[in-house]
Amino acid sequence: MINRVKLAPDEYMQGYKYKLYPTKEQAEFFDNCINLDRYIYNWTIETQTKQFELYKSGKTNKPFIKYNKMTNMLSDLKREYDFVDTIPTASARSGIKKADFAYSMYFDNLNNKPKFRTKKRDRKKSYFTRSERTYLFDDKFQIEGLPGKFVSINYNTGYYSDKNKKEFYNVIISKDSVGDYYISYKVKRKKKLEYMNKDINTDIQENISIGIDMNKEKRVQLSNGLYYVGPNLTKEFRQLKRLRRKISKDRKRYNDLINNQEITNPESKFDIPISKRAEKRKQRFRKINKRIKYKNKNFVINTAKNIVSLKPEKGFVLESLNFTDMVKDNHRMSKHMAFTNLGALRDKVVELCMVYNIPVTYANTYYPSSKTCSNCGHIHNQLGSSRIFICPYCGYKIDRDLNAAINLSRLA
Repeated sequence: MINRVKLAPDEYMQGYKYKLYPTKEQAEFFDNCINLDRYIYNWTIETQTKQFELYKSGKTNKPFIKYNKMTNMLSDLKREYDFVDTIPTASARSGIKKADFAYSMYFDNLNNKPKFRTKKRDRKKSYFTRSERTYLFDDKFQIEGLPGKFVSINYNTGYYSDKNKKEFYNVIISKDSVGDYYISYKVKRKKKLEYMNKDINTDIQENISIGIDMNKEKRVQLSNGLYYVGPNLTKEFRQLKRLRRKISKDRKRYNDLINNQEITNPESKFDIPISKRAEKRKQRFRKINKRIKYKNKNFVINTAKNIVSLKPEKGFVLESLNFTDMVKDNHRMSKHMAFTNLGALRDKVVELCMVYNIPVTYANTYYPSSKTCSNCGHIHNQLGSSRIFICPYCGYKIDRDLNAAINLSRLA
């Protein structure tokens, strides 16, 4: 689905994402592109399904139509239907690209068989646009086919694109559940390989290598004593609980209205409009979920930058935990772990370490970092639920998470 870019050994791809502030005409253009992307995606899946049925019946020896041939078939579809030709060709091909990627994941046994996307339940509302025809001029973007030529981002970047060379890669226009539009793209950057010769603090012994312990209480505990606590989402959870109860009553009231009404045509029941108050509650529910998402995302990015800015000489030591299985195995922790984004935080730290050429070591999944005494090395198998580690052998007393982080730091 994403075009692969050839990179030199000292290069990496850095992503950017900006919120767009389009006019009504530009927003309508974005909606048309997203709807057409979904239409072509469904058309591709329907075509591939028919091709596979012909292959099973023995009428053809090819079970799958390749991307290049599908783009040629798209030209025939444009001649048949005029609305397909209302947006740029590259944007129309994005639906084929997404379906081709979905089938490649399916053939590699990495995902389920692709299904049709509906307008109501389509969560990934986006489309690709030509990166070589996308330019940034300080606080506005120029996008291919866009009415009015420029769309504002209300942010002064101080950057001006050079139209003579390609600077952006994998440009995607997306729309979230609230109705806001975004543009995301990637840019080539040089790795900062020289950092190891400067700004290294060797005065503190723990700064030679830093262990990172992740948990649901403090979120992140470092072996040098620093720890980072995630955002407080109690208010948002309380609002979601109240809104969820009201939305459920609205849905029940709407279903009773449909069942009690005499309908001669069964399909006409979908023409009954939802009340404005119920629609406002749904919109507010989406906005609160979006606020939770960006609070956690802000915590992940800022915490990862603060951790990597320590620049230890021997790098970081991380636990190789599967956070998805931790959520499934312990239903009491599932709510806390689902909103901690610990997996995303670990990935962000590793990504920034790759940029600054900082070594990263992974501890064994079954390494007893919390049970091992950081003073004498004795393994205490009966910890219980206490947050204080007390060694039964030497009597050493220390915070449980800090003890685990110190043990991890010694694996570097």
